[in-house]
Amino acid sequence: MNINLSAHSEKLLQEYLAKGGYGSPEDVIEHALQTLAEKEPKSAPDKTSILELQGLGKEIWRGIDAQKYVDQERAAWNG
Repeated sequence: MNINLSAHSEKLLQEYLAKGGYGSPEDVIEHALQTLAEKEPKSAPDKTSILELQGLGKEIWRGIDAQKYVDQERAAWNG
C-alpha cells in the first residue's frame, strides 16, 4: 500500500509504531487514521474574494451624491 502523508502525519504514525503493542496491519491503519483525523492541523476556512463584496450595501447609498457626502464628512473633521 502506498500512501502519501504530510510530514506531520508521518511523524505521528512513526511515534505510534514506535510504541508497539498494536495488532494487525488493519488495526494500525485504523488507529493511525483516527489519530490523524484528531491531530492533523485543520485547514484554513475558504477565503472570501474581495470581488464577492461588490455591490454589497449599495441600496444604502441610493440617492446620495458621493462627492457631497465626502465634502460634508471632511467639513466635520475640520470643525
